[in-house]
Amino acid sequence: MSDLQWAIIRRNNALIFKNRLGARAVFSKEANNLTAQHSRKFSGLVNSKTVGIVGDGDHGVVVSLKAPKRTSAPKTAYNTVTLKSGARPTMAAIKNLVSGGQPDYRADLTKFALARASAILLSQKKKTPKVKKGRKAKKVKKAVKKVAAPAATKA
Repeated sequence: MSDLQWAIIRRNNALIFKNRLGARAVFSKEANNLTAQHSRKFSGLVNSKTVGIVGDGDHGVVVSLKAPKRTSAPKTAYNTVTLKSGARPTMAAIKNLVSGGQPDYRADLTKFALARASAILLSQKKKTPKVKKGRKAKKVKKAVKKVAAPAATKA
């Protein structure tokens, strides 16, 4: 069944976007596509077992797995897990969900799922300003205190 679906949506669907300058890379905006590449392997529409990873606000990731027996019922087709326990436990949990926990769910997508989760967690990390040493350091510290003081009084 998935071969027929892929044959239908391979060339034309609303979720494909191509570079107009003639580049060969074709991308897709579909849900549960880990790499955004338009290919049968990564397609979230065609495959009966898919993995999707999205950020959960400021902290953590949400992993969604498509249940192969419930693909015709959209409301219950996905099992979602929210992981907010830090980078290393999150990576271990994703690795177990994708390749270890269930009998060979989608072991071929493990590397891509870990890369996506890593990028999301890295983007959620708070950035601390670098403090310079020397005369300018005192001015920077004073400026940071002035900016932080009004914010603390508003809260």
